Amino acid sequence: MVKGIRNTCFTLIAVGLTAIGLSWNRPSVQGLQPLINQSVVAADHQTTLDVSIPLTITLARPVVKVGQYQTVTIQTVPNANLEIDTIYPNSSLNDPQIIRTVSDGNGKYSYQYQLSSLDYLGVFSTVVNADLGGRSAAQTAKFVFQKWGVKETPPLDATSGEYIFPLVP
Repeated sequence: MVKGIRNTCFTLIAVGLTAIGLSWNRPSVQGLQPLINQSVVAADHQTTLDVSIPLTITLARPVVKVGQYQTVTIQTVPNANLEIDTIYPNSSLNDPQIIRTVSDGNGKYSYQYQLSSLDYLGVFSTVVNADLGGRSAAQTAKFVFQKWGVKETPPLDATSGEYIFPLVP
């Protein structure tokens, strides 16, 4: 009971002193002029910052046959962090194919792999994400993986989305 009375007294004193301080400070605050009252310099609201970095993906072959190698060359800024994902025709992401690396001093990174299984005939996508110092870019390149004996009908364009997937490997 004694603690409750003591706490109530201290609370009333703190509230009273705060009210006195605010009323004492109000006339002095109302009499002050703003620090900047003549003009304000503002940036153009249409200004956009380009936070992307240049990024290109070059595939050695637009159509890869079973057993052939595909070479992927990436060109960006020097020492950029790269994450390279290979997405299979069935939309699965192969974890061993996720590569995290850094571009060389010329901004280039190249790697090669061989496709030898008939399980994944169709369109492969290579997605590259690059970033350096808060700037980033993303790019996708596609190629077709076919078995031997399939005639390449021009124009066979993996990026158009009109590729007809084989029913039987």
